[in-house]
Amino acid sequence: MISFQQVLRRYTLGNEEWTLGPLSFEIPDGQTVGILGTSGSGKSTLLHLLGALDTPTEGEIFVNGFALSHFSEPEKDQYRASTVGFVFQDFHLFPEFRVRENIAFPLILQGVSPEEQKTRIDEMLKNVGLEGFGNHFPKELSGGQRQRVAVARALIHRPQILLADEPTGNLDEKTGEQMMDLLQSLVETHHMTVVLVTHNKKFAHQCDRVLTIENGKIASSLGGNG
Repeated sequence: MISFQQVLRRYTLGNEEWTLGPLSFEIPDGQTVGILGTSGSGKSTLLHLLGALDTPTEGEIFVNGFALSHFSEPEKDQYRASTVGFVFQDFHLFPEFRVRENIAFPLILQGVSPEEQKTRIDEMLKNVGLEGFGNHFPKELSGGQRQRVAVARALIHRPQILLADEPTGNLDEKTGEQMMDLLQSLVETHHMTVVLVTHNKKFAHQCDRVLTIENGKIASSLGGNG
């Protein structure tokens, strides 16, 4: 489903120039992959490339047989709106909108009817344990609850691929474990392919496979524990 073919990305971090790659690997449909590595190793850049938020300097990324670099900007927007879901460390919720409105955003982009939006949002709020919180604003929620809203928004349009960038980074250990349990449950239910960037080895090894990136290269590729 996902294929990186000699993908290389040069970028600047601070006053230094870094290179990610060249990377060549494949991720089968439905596999969960944990990405480990030190800060600045290129983990988030890998996610941005896969999410078509960034473009390789060299090489090609294929998703469902299509080369991402061949997509026009409207096609990239459509890819992000339909195929990919994003969960970020900093939640990236809209503070001026209520929980329901935040979750609805991908559906609005897809032109889903208000009736279908309501049905899906009600179901998703139940799935992430936030029934009764739909009319709250993000500032009224705990960090763990805000991350649940972010997960709900990432999954509401039923993407094939979930990209999670340090989704437990701003949570305490217990809440982080609850978030990982929730993600695993939802991923199994919806049969998604998942790429999880994390500094937490325990969480990474809950995935089917673990890739460790060092100095911009894949240092190891191992099976996880789950």
